[in-house]
Amino acid sequence: MDDRLLEIFRAESEERVARMCAVLLAAEADSGGTADDIDSLFRDVHSIKGSAGMFGFDAIGVLAGSMEVSLADARQTGSLPGSLVPRLLQATDAIRAALQGDTTTLQTAQGGLREPDSVRTGAPSTGDPAAPGTPRTEPARRTLRVGAEKVDRLLATVGEAALHQRRLDHLVGGESGTDAARQELERGESLITDLQDAVLGLRTLPLETIVGTLPRALRDVAAESGRDVRLELDGTDTPLDRSVLDGIAEVLVHLLRNAVSHGVEPPDERRAAGKPVQGVVRITAGHRGGLVAITCADDGRGVSAELIAQSAQRGGSLAGVLAEAGFSTAQEVSELSGRGVGLDAVKRHVEGLGGALEVDSTPGKGTAVTLLLPLTLAILPVFIVERGGHRFGLPLASVHEALRGAPVHELHGKRSLQVAGDVVPLADLADVLGTDAPALPDDPPVVLLGAGGRRAALACDRLHGDQEAVVKPLGAVLGTVPGYLGGAVLGDGRIALLLDPARLVRTVADATASKRAPTKTAHRTPKVLVVDDQFTVRELERTILEAAGYRVATAGDGRAALELLNNDGDVDVVVSDIEMPGMDGLAMLEAIRGQPRFSSLPVVIVSSQNDDASRQRGAAAGADAWVVKSQFDQQTLLETVSGLVDLR
Repeated sequence: MDDRLLEIFRAESEERVARMCAVLLAAEADSGGTADDIDSLFRDVHSIKGSAGMFGFDAIGVLAGSMEVSLADARQTGSLPGSLVPRLLQATDAIRAALQGDTTTLQTAQGGLREPDSVRTGAPSTGDPAAPGTPRTEPARRTLRVGAEKVDRLLATVGEAALHQRRLDHLVGGESGTDAARQELERGESLITDLQDAVLGLRTLPLETIVGTLPRALRDVAAESGRDVRLELDGTDTPLDRSVLDGIAEVLVHLLRNAVSHGVEPPDERRAAGKPVQGVVRITAGHRGGLVAITCADDGRGVSAELIAQSAQRGGSLAGVLAEAGFSTAQEVSELSGRGVGLDAVKRHVEGLGGALEVDSTPGKGTAVTLLLPLTLAILPVFIVERGGHRFGLPLASVHEALRGAPVHELHGKRSLQVAGDVVPLADLADVLGTDAPALPDDPPVVLLGAGGRRAALACDRLHGDQEAVVKPLGAVLGTVPGYLGGAVLGDGRIALLLDPARLVRTVADATASKRAPTKTAHRTPKVLVVDDQFTVRELERTILEAAGYRVATAGDGRAALELLNNDGDVDVVVSDIEMPGMDGLAMLEAIRGQPRFSSLPVVIVSSQNDDASRQRGAAAGADAWVVKSQFDQQTLLETVSGLVDLR
């Protein structure tokens, strides 16, 4: 079976199941629905039955056939019996699970529906359900299914084109460029911007693509808990990055369950409080600055005044209090309430995306939980700071304020700022990152961060303000290095490492920040040659090494590295990947060892291969050290390079 066709079948069937579920819920609320509702259900289940048989999903086809017969009876009467809707919903759930590989519920769902005559006797199917003379709806808009990896590759190419455009602008633009050259550069930049927007349009999807299951989830939770609740959705056409959407579908279900089990009161309690018996859970989405705000709000009991007072004592973050592991607002822990866990995981997930979690509540009135998320993970609004000659990016959602001249207090070697009556710990960004940098002035610029319900202030050399940056992954080598979210490609083409604000705040909270002494440098600073075909990996390794005091040169492959060595013999250590186009790392290493003047030049191999045979090949080629990518971290790199430099 062609995997591509199989994936298309699954995707189309899941779309039909989602549409059927929505129609069934609407019909249940509308006392049986309309004839159009039944026809829509019949067409979808008939299509699933036919395609399931073609692709060998016979059990799905049998269940769909049973649904078809039940719907055929309903078409005769013009309405869905109230007892049939739950059984059809159970069947749609079973089909959805079976499409994902879980067939355990098919038989149970089948038992709730009678076997179709077409399956039992071999009678022909009913064919197109539209009756003669019935006006047909307009054909659906044609769509093209494209693999996510293809869109990501296209976006990466557009990003590289944007960098190339900026380099051209630097080389031939400016004061030295002619008017014609500047006009062409401006036109090129406009075209790349349009292309980038078009590709991002492919990568983004509206929120409505993942909220289809929420009405059903609310129905089930309300039935379990004995609540009468209505769901309202607004702004679901708001677009979000596909990779962001993939991670928040379960988050929204969790927030919805919390709103019912912790928020909305039972009918008797609402009646006694003078509220409408039916509670409301409202999920809204919209833009807030450069971010997307998704809010799940209820009109329930809210949190206690004691909790609000407790959050005020901790800097005003109710999200920080409620997200503590194991915390629950439920008076009695139940399966429905999730045993008091979950919001902490929600908070970590949102912050890992470069976003933030907010909670607002009024006792007796309700609670609103807001996810602040980047529109896309490919282009992120960031705040740029500089320390030790290197630029770093911070997700804008985590930046509360930029300060200069705030009163600094020091007690037992720990420094803090007084900000709006609150004491905020202060640290040098270089200290937090573990890098060397010149001493800061007495009154350095400071950026105030918030994450995890806590705040911290970081002192820097310069604050460059906010801008949109193209975000690049760090690759297999450095993707697991803690504290970094990626590499941000800035408007001038430079790379700024994107820092994890949650980790920064945690580190500052426990750090002893004291004024750093000026970095002492040796008479001659060692030089490291970094060789890797991935641009972001080269830049991150360069930044780490330069921050530690080394001079660094870079090359994109083995041939470029050899050319640089031959033209510049002032290299003390080579750090190289193995798998590169053209000349790979081992071939480069053999060529280096073939030249007498480089016979003792230390070479560090960074590889994903960790087997004995690969290590033996590296040793035979002359490698001095072997760093495994899965075990790579900043300290390992620095210790390895430092040890080899000391041996020279």
